[in-house]
Amino acid sequence: MTIGFNDNIRRPMLATGGYASSVGKLTVMKMVDANGDHMVTEAEFKDYYSGLFDAVDTNKDGMLDAKEWVGIGKKGAAMLGDGGYARTISKLEVMDAMDSNHDHKVTKDEFVAFHKMLFSAMDASQDKQISAQEWAQKLLN
Repeated sequence: MTIGFNDNIRRPMLATGGYASSVGKLTVMKMVDANGDHMVTEAEFKDYYSGLFDAVDTNKDGMLDAKEWVGIGKKGAAMLGDGGYARTISKLEVMDAMDSNHDHKVTKDEFVAFHKMLFSAMDASQDKQISAQEWAQKLLN
């Protein structure tokens, strides 16, 4: 899976497509929007994905290996809420996209950094918050 940006619309291009389209569902936005104001701040986004990482890091070593990764859909089900999203994030090609040093493990820093990049791409207005309209826009070109 490759990640890049289209300079015209600044949205990540995810080769599998499933992850981007799953994240783009408003049901996922509702889970991330901690205060329910229909806006997701950068802090809410980071807190949500940090919590998701902690929930699936079963051995609490600060990194996810392939065994933990494929269990994301089960272990993080309460936080993921959307079956399609849970199935998509647990794919190993999504793990590979987040594994920036290619050691076959994803650290919390890598996981959060990937999602910070995703947040920036979704924040079309660059105001450090994502509206429902920005969230619902397709992430794929």
